[in-house]
Amino acid sequence: MRSFIVAMGILVVLLVGLEGSYLILYNLTFKNVETLEMVYRLVEEEKWAESRDVFLIFKEGYQKKEKMMKALVDHAEIDSIESSLIAVEEFIKARSKPDALDATARSIFLLRHIEQKNRFNVENVL
Repeated sequence: MRSFIVAMGILVVLLVGLEGSYLILYNLTFKNVETLEMVYRLVEEEKWAESRDVFLIFKEGYQKKEKMMKALVDHAEIDSIESSLIAVEEFIKARSKPDALDATARSIFLLRHIEQKNRFNVENVL
């Protein structure tokens, strides 16, 4: 009976840890996606100065949260996100609308994918 209680305690701790890490990732990615969607809309309207300003604010916030994300997410995914964010910044500087839209959409997809991949559900467990 004692070993059963210990096993159940360990299971509860693991489930709480998984849910806690998911909630942290959800909060980190949700704000980032919202801001990048705003950048996307500004680029669509060709408001280059505003899109650059919003992106720089996003980038500063992302860099503050980067350590937490690196602790919870696969480094290959973080590298993909960072390379697409570099592309977004450079395409906005170059005022290349199609390329900036593509890179921003890719960044949004990658950030959403992190949240979906780490969601605790049957699909991800199996």
